[in-house]
Parts: sequence; structure tokens; C-alpha cells
Amino acid sequence: MRVKGDGIFSINTSASGGFGSAGISLPETVADASGGGDNPPITDNMILYVTPEQAYSDSAGTTLAVNGDNIPLVKDLSSSANDLTQLTASSQPSLDTTKFPNGAKAIFALSDYLSFTNTINFPQTDDYFTIYIVLQKYIAGIHYSAISNESQQGRSEFQTDSMDLLSYVGSRRAVSYLSADNGTDLRIYAFTLDRTAGTIGEFKGYLNSVYQGMDTSSQINTNFILEYTRVMSGNGWYGDILMYQSAHTASEVQTIHDWLNTKYSVY
Repeated sequence: MRVKGDGIFSINTSASGGFGSAGISLPETVADASGGGDNPPITDNMILYVTPEQAYSDSAGTTLAVNGDNIPLVKDLSSSANDLTQLTASSQPSLDTTKFPNGAKAIFALSDYLSFTNTINFPQTDDYFTIYIVLQKYIAGIHYSAISNESQQGRSEFQTDSMDLLSYVGSRRAVSYLSADNGTDLRIYAFTLDRTAGTIGEFKGYLNSVYQGMDTSSQINTNFILEYTRVMSGNGWYGDILMYQSAHTASEVQTIHDWLNTKYSVY
């Protein structure tokens, strides 16, 4: 995983793309979000953890946002400290404490977005990737959640009946929902990507802890690069977003989903 900012910050990987002996070890826990409850139950290889609990109404990060406030900053609670920022007031999302169950906070984006401090680049040589997104669409239909700003390539995407990953170089992998899911209910989405299954890579999709299916293709191992520069670029209400430099197993996906469900009561 390489994170690119004004200069280049590299997390060295082994030849197979994992962290290996040359990599770094992430802490067992991350900082508590104010009012955010327990830490994520899995923190190994975590490269991003953002939550509405750490949304601020000022760019200095001194005043937590309250309902209706514009948000110029959301702090990343992983060891990457890859905070999300938006200094243009007209493009800032806002905090909503009325939309989600249990009084859980949401970040509402309507033609808005937040940018990573440092681009998250998942090159061809990296073997594993997992992303979790708590999301309620504003309207039914196609929704882009985390994208690159280079012609909107390299994005996590929710079609009317499938979960898609679009490579920075234009190739696409998709997992269809078990049933058409084109609505506006609050949901927990998860993608995992694993390039270690021989010459055929595996892209798996999960929805509200339920395994939706797998897309297997040699293209995943030869022509699939992810690059994320911004999130919350699709209209809707967002909860927690987590990214890992690992391909979570079905059991690990269930663990994270159940933890998120205690906060958001999705299923």
C-alpha cells in the first residue's frame, strides 16, 4: 500500500504484496471516538477508520460537529491518520443526528465530498484489500461512494442490482445481489479482494453480513488498480467507513458487520 501526499509516504511490502517482515505493525486498538463506543474488533492491517463521531465543524479539529453543522474535517482513527478534509464550504457535507437509529450520527452528502489527506493507492503488486461502508442512499439507483478524482475511475460503486469495484485503469468486477436491491434502506456493504488464488483473483461482496457472491477473473491479477482520493461523493447518509490491507474471511466480515450493527441497527 502506498499513500501519496505532497511527497511520497510508502508502507513497504513484501514481494507478494503483503506487509511481510519489511512492513509495519498496526496497533491492537485505535483511539476512542468521542461517544463512538468500542473500537473496531479487528485492527490488524487497518489503513482507514473514519466515523461521524469524529466529524468536526472546524478545519483545526477542535470542535465536534453537531446536528446541521457543515463538516470540513473528519479524523481518521487508524494509525495512518489519513484525515478527510473539505475546505470549500459549498462542497462540505453536514452532520445529521436524526436519520439513523439509536441516535447514531450520520454524515449527509448531497453533491458534496471529502478528500483524503493522502491518496490511497492499491497497486497491482498488493494482494489484499477490504472495505466496509455504512450507507443509506439518498435516492435509489447507481451510487458512487469512494472514488478517484481522475475521471472518477477506481471507485466502489453500488449499481441497481450489483456491487462493483471499478479499477483506476477502467476494468470492472461485479457481484450481483441475491435479489435486486435498488432501495434506500440503511445498509452495511463490504468488498474483499484477494489476488493469491493462483492466476485467478477473487472479488467477494457482502450486504448486511450476507455473502452475495464472488467474481473471479485473471483480470483482477493483471489489470486491476484501485486509487481512492475522496469518499462520500455519492448522495446519501454515511456512517463508519473502514479499509484494510487484508482480505477478510467470511468470519471476519461477520465480526465487523455485527459490530457495526450494534451501532446502527441495520439488521
